[in-house]
Amino acid sequence: MSKILITGGAGYIGSMLCTKLVEAGHEVTVVDLLKYNKSSLNHLYFYKNFKLICKDIRNVSLMKKLVKKHEFIIP
Repeated sequence: MSKILITGGAGYIGSMLCTKLVEAGHEVTVVDLLKYNKSSLNHLYFYKNFKLICKDIRNVSLMKKLVKKHEFIIP
């Protein structure tokens, strides 16, 4: 399946989207500081195709590396 990068994925819409994509078998990586909602992605931690990176998307070197590794980017 597809490799998908979601920035700010811990919000309500992002967490719902992540759930659907992970359950559909996609490899999902979320970059979020978890500034507001720290538990919205807890139900996804047991999936092997889910990864959370608790970093700031303004980190240019991190984002360049991640963008190269993923097929789709959802802001």
